[in-house]
Amino acid sequence: MLLALQNTRIYVETQSVRTEAPVNYQVNTGGQIILPVRTTLRGTRTSALTVNGEIHGIEELRLSSNVAAFVTEKGQSACLECNTTYTTPTIAHYWFKKLKISLGATFEVQSSSQDISTQSVHLHIHETALDYTGSLKADAVKVLTDYFSIEFDATTDASYSGWPSQQGPGSLTTCSGVFGAGHGGAGGSGYWSGCGHCPSSATAGTKTCSF
Repeated sequence: MLLALQNTRIYVETQSVRTEAPVNYQVNTGGQIILPVRTTLRGTRTSALTVNGEIHGIEELRLSSNVAAFVTEKGQSACLECNTTYTTPTIAHYWFKKLKISLGATFEVQSSSQDISTQSVHLHIHETALDYTGSLKADAVKVLTDYFSIEFDATTDASYSGWPSQQGPGSLTTCSGVFGAGHGGAGGSGYWSGCGHCPSSATAGTKTCSF
């Protein structure tokens, strides 16, 4: 394993534009790893790439053959459109020109939040490709991409990572019969059109219906 600890910067094959070394990379908070433009992960442990710090230099990231990568809200990567610097201003933002996940590989995102709009990890990607049983897994993530392709046997997976049933956005605990969605979960109960609607006063009773 190649481990970048806090206040450590590691350069990987800087003389080359690509790497496919069978190495597991782990970047701790405050650490940095600079990788070639085209990086293919070949590590054989649980996660070939674990990012809680900073990764830089990658334009095209490839995962295949059951390899896994794990990025978190504590990490970040270089902005391709910004000045060439080893520090990016926004934690939890990752930039790639291309992300390809195939052949049973998994790219997992941990935001440690269910608030997609303001607190989730942001993936800024020109081209995203999920091929041949590849999987993008997340508790919450915002993907900003120009092109997103998903093969019929590939998946985006948020199973058991969303709001519990009837507790998602829109739920009102003071007015029975109106529930929020269970994003990535079992879903809510909802209500029949015109029945069980919560009036303007949340303390008022709900309507009753017979079917």
